Amino acid sequence: HGLALTLFKALQLLDAKKLDTALQRYVTFDLETTDKDVDVCEVVEVGAVRVVGGEIVERFHTLVKPYRPITPGATKVHGYSDAAV
Repeated sequence: HGLALTLFKALQLLDAKKLDTALQRYVTFDLETTDKDVDVCEVVEVGAVRVVGGEIVERFHTLVKPYRPITPGATKVHGYSDAAV
């Protein structure tokens, strides 16, 4: 959600345009979680984009209701609170 993160992801996509033609068509996924600890975190958001020829041609986004609460640190990263999901 943060502007810095959005710009970072946009720059990643632009950088991907420089890759060899073997990656002309691909899907990239982005997951947001309840915590940074991989042993206990749960997914709260799934995002995906399909890229063809370096251009985004399709987008997918959904929120997921986790069983565990979202930590304040995770909310700072992605902006989602327990009430939002």
